Amino acid sequence: FEKLFLNTPRAALRKIRGAEELMAKDVFTTFNCTRMDLPEEFANLHAEDALVKAYVYYSDAWWISKLGLTDGSYPKQEFIPTVSANGVPLAIHYNDGPAVCRAGTDSRGEPIYSGDFVPFGQCEGFLQSFYSFVNVSWFTQFQVDKSEPFIEIRASNGEAQAQALADMHQALMDAHKPLFQKLNVSLETIPLPSIIVISSWRRDHVGTTAPTKVYYNTTLEKACGLKGLTEESYRRTLLQPFANKNVFLANNDYRATRSDQMYGDWAEESLLMAERALRTIGISKPSWLNGTYYEQHVTEKL
Repeated sequence: FEKLFLNTPRAALRKIRGAEELMAKDVFTTFNCTRMDLPEEFANLHAEDALVKAYVYYSDAWWISKLGLTDGSYPKQEFIPTVSANGVPLAIHYNDGPAVCRAGTDSRGEPIYSGDFVPFGQCEGFLQSFYSFVNVSWFTQFQVDKSEPFIEIRASNGEAQAQALADMHQALMDAHKPLFQKLNVSLETIPLPSIIVISSWRRDHVGTTAPTKVYYNTTLEKACGLKGLTEESYRRTLLQPFANKNVFLANNDYRATRSDQMYGDWAEESLLMAERALRTIGISKPSWLNGTYYEQHVTEKL
């Protein structure tokens, strides 16, 4: 091959036999470094073994149709869950789950649905009920196979899962009870959810893992135990970590950031690494990509 781009996360690359031997010692130390120093607002929290996201499906998307909620979160800092009286943790984003609302009828009188949320309209869909790295055990208890990140909870899967659906419903109703009362909506009109779908991205390198970046509070050299390591040298080193410089990495795992500048885990970083690799081999900016953005995030980062 002439050039090889690997969109390979850290945990997967660690498992490839011989990969370590193809890196210089300091390069492997840089590659192998992971750190999860939390920002100040999360200082009292402890990151658990998984990053978990959960969606609950309702045939009546009541947060839209009954309460008119199409944006925002509950609690206000949605990444820090609140735990309900029955033990179900909630970290809700009202706009995150896929839902559809009735937008009219076609020539045959059949309903037409749109992905645009219509407050107090006729809607159905998924509500993001949880997204966090703390209080995750309520969800991960249903992860039978740690190598499989996808979890599905249905009443037909047994008594425990039927109870979990009922408990989730109760927690959601309790959390929104004041607003239901304010709008004179009876909780009895809200049907039970039919499914909870969960992704559990492990942080213990079992199965599919959560992103393994470096979030640090002090200095990068202290976080990784490598003298002189900076964000610039980290970024350049892991773009081409192997002795064969025709091999490039392009994955969002390979980002080092101060915790107070935590940006999140996005595919954007994989694409940016790919653009930096392309520029390194002489391929210029694509015409559709904003020039200022390219200069700041590609050219200046090489």
